[in-house]
Amino acid sequence: SISCLVTDESLYNKSYGKLNDTFLHTTTYNGFGEESVTALEALNILSESTDDKSLRIVFKDAAISISRGSTFVSTLEKYPDVFDEMYVALVSAGEIAGLLDQVLDRESLLLESLSKIKGQIKSALAYPLAIFALTVIVVIIMLLFVIPVFQERLNFVRRRVVHSCP
Repeated sequence: SISCLVTDESLYNKSYGKLNDTFLHTTTYNGFGEESVTALEALNILSESTDDKSLRIVFKDAAISISRGSTFVSTLEKYPDVFDEMYVALVSAGEIAGLLDQVLDRESLLLESLSKIKGQIKSALAYPLAIFALTVIVVIIMLLFVIPVFQERLNFVRRRVVHSCP
């Protein structure tokens, strides 16, 4: 099977798809392998099928560069905001060894597990962050509304005590 890049649009913020979570989801697309689609054709299909304009540019440029004889890794190096150093290094090693499919398959598993771990960390931090935010809100409300009321009452009591004492 030929591995291809599949991305989640919600991860992208800026032009050329700067990743919000600093990694790209990679998965194996078995349909390309079963149909004997070349990497160039796979990149063209990806560039036409993605809704993200920045990814469309990346995939289209990758297809054009490869059709002109560039290596896949040299194309990925043009987009450091999309493909991190580890990704590029693994693709380079896979290209040199002739095992690009296997490297991308393993990397997809790694990135999938990283994605799950990040999701678990985010969900584990959600409750403490919500409690912290609620605490800050309660403290602000107390400082703005409750303490001034007590201050007024204490000043009133103090004035009464001062005026009632001989």
